[in-house]
Amino acid sequence: MGFRFQKSIKLGGGVRLNISKSGLGASIGTKGLRVGTGPRGTRITTNIPGTGIGYTKTFGNKRNRKNIDFEYKEEIQPDIFTIFAILIIIIAIVLRLVFSNLIFNIYLVISMTVLSILLYEIKTSTIEVNKEFEVNNLKSSIYIALILMGIVSYFSSQSSLGIFCIISILRINIIFYRKKFIKNKSIEKKETVEFDNSKKLETKEIDIRGEILKIIRDFGLEGILQKDLCSILLKQNIEISKNKLYSEVNELESMGDIKKIKEGRSYRLKIVN
Repeated sequence: MGFRFQKSIKLGGGVRLNISKSGLGASIGTKGLRVGTGPRGTRITTNIPGTGIGYTKTFGNKRNRKNIDFEYKEEIQPDIFTIFAILIIIIAIVLRLVFSNLIFNIYLVISMTVLSILLYEIKTSTIEVNKEFEVNNLKSSIYIALILMGIVSYFSSQSSLGIFCIISILRINIIFYRKKFIKNKSIEKKETVEFDNSKKLETKEIDIRGEILKIIRDFGLEGILQKDLCSILLKQNIEISKNKLYSEVNELESMGDIKKIKEGRSYRLKIVN
């Protein structure tokens, strides 16, 4: 069993500073709601006191939190996001002590922590087709957090917080615009490649008809069995399915270039003189 160390320090106002082997963390809340952040991610816990019924949602570093109860094989280093979130909480605690406005500062701690999580997720993620719905939900959540923070800053005369909200919205739009522009460019490039491949396939089909006529002509008046065409083309490094080959043979017959004569279960193909 690995060494384990954990200590929780109460700072007042529902704020706790958590110290463990993994790093430094902090949490804030009451008995029914608590928000905490640390090197293993950020956790939001809600419960009904005295019932044992509750719900927990964890965000952040999945790799570090999935083995919480097991021994770690490598040292866990706190990332920049965790340090940033802890600094936000410490600053909010100082504001609460200076201004004595508990409700506003608790909201500030929760809002800034959630905002830092979302900004970190945007910075480290890339927009893909199968993740576009998830990224759009992330963007909507950020806007809601910023709008609520802007309303609080207006009623509490915190103009600096309102300016921060406006700058953050502009920054988020720039990030999403750049990522969307890159994604559209990659899709356009992919479509161009597929169009070029279709041209190559079309040229290859014309060459296959020529090869078929050449093979039949080489067999002279006797002709060749249709079932033997695939193996001969394969020896010439030309791969084609039987259905496609028989379709090409029928086209050549309809054009009057070859003649099909029934022979057993197959056809004998001859050049029309």
